[in-house]
Amino acid sequence: MLTLDPLRKSGYSDGWANAIVVSAGSIGPIIPPSISMIVFANAVGLNVGDLFMSGVLPGILIGVGYMIVCYIYAKRHNVKREPFKGLRHLARTFLKAFWALLMPIIIIGGILSGIFTATESGVIAVVYGVIYGFIRRKLNAKVLGECVVNAAQASVGPVTLVAVSSVFSYMLARAGVVAAIGDFAQNSIATPALFMIFNILVCFIAGCFVDATATMLLLGPIMLPIATSMGINPLHFACVFVLSNIMGGMTPPVGTQLFVITAISKTLITKIIKPMLCFILVYVLALIIITLVPALATWIPSFA
Repeated sequence: MLTLDPLRKSGYSDGWANAIVVSAGSIGPIIPPSISMIVFANAVGLNVGDLFMSGVLPGILIGVGYMIVCYIYAKRHNVKREPFKGLRHLARTFLKAFWALLMPIIIIGGILSGIFTATESGVIAVVYGVIYGFIRRKLNAKVLGECVVNAAQASVGPVTLVAVSSVFSYMLARAGVVAAIGDFAQNSIATPALFMIFNILVCFIAGCFVDATATMLLLGPIMLPIATSMGINPLHFACVFVLSNIMGGMTPPVGTQLFVITAISKTLITKIIKPMLCFILVYVLALIIITLVPALATWIPSFA
């Protein structure tokens, strides 16, 4: 609600305000630290730190694309423009946000330095947030309890979807669908470019029905060895594969992020789908560019 209310007051419709928040949320799993990348790296044996770094430039590219969409919408609908309040205000705002911005640095630094594992990073983040809240007196036992209850209530819908889609993914695996996809990719696709496009299509379709985590755990260990045998850089493939699965969180009917935002904002999902198409189109275009330009995913990790 901290971002939805200002967007609405500025002149964005309910549908667009919600779509902007959902789309911005899709960048979270791309820019490190990323739970999706932790899951995939552990599933296939890749270095988590390298995979984190592979998402930096793709995340920036997608973010710039989203900014262009928002700019066009704001121009066409005369969205109220807030005047720039000066560098002093910018500096004060940065200082206020410093300790919050420090959290991802602690998480990434801890993982890359080996102080704690990627799995432990989530616990570290929660502990850091709770301690900071109590120090700033923004948090007490009552408010902490309310936060836990609100988080549980907001999680019911998405967790139910994940549970149902996990059952569906198990059925697909038992029926041999996953193995059939792997056999087709290995025996019927001749070029790396076609293989990458095939992966994007499979992940996009799977994301409409199966949770992204389930798709990564089922298909990742099958597809990565095939990609490597074709001469595709493992980090490049992993980055594109994870990004393709994240896109599923924005697409109905099993769009986890869509259901999270509707639960929070009490907005009908039908109002969000149309504006979401603009952001999904930008995401797809960025994904194609990342697929065609491997350096976007491999350049920063090459310095490690």
